[in-house]
Amino acid sequence: MGLERLAMISQGKKFANLEQKLLYYRIHGKNDSLARVKRTFLNSLRTRYRAVRDFGYRPTPMAVIKLVAQSLIVLLLPEKLTFHIYLLTRGITRPADYLRLLRLPVFSWAKRALNSVR
Repeated sequence: MGLERLAMISQGKKFANLEQKLLYYRIHGKNDSLARVKRTFLNSLRTRYRAVRDFGYRPTPMAVIKLVAQSLIVLLLPEKLTFHIYLLTRGITRPADYLRLLRLPVFSWAKRALNSVR
């Protein structure tokens, strides 16, 4: 489906981004694209490469810079961390959701232990 959209864009078809969310993600332990973020990202790289090679798509310099930054983040960081970064950047979770975790008793105990060592 991604290559079809790129082909339509290269033919001059118009697309628009909408402000409101039309889809809310279902997140569960068996969601393949979320469970394997690196593999999904590598598949998107292949799709982008084919768009350039086969459809004549030319990314802007800013798009190339963003792609390099994304590649470094996804390929160098642990997959579990990239999963949470993905959720944050897509608006599926909020930073406040992670801050609540810091208030759990386990983290409070760890903070007290670290403060007592200093």
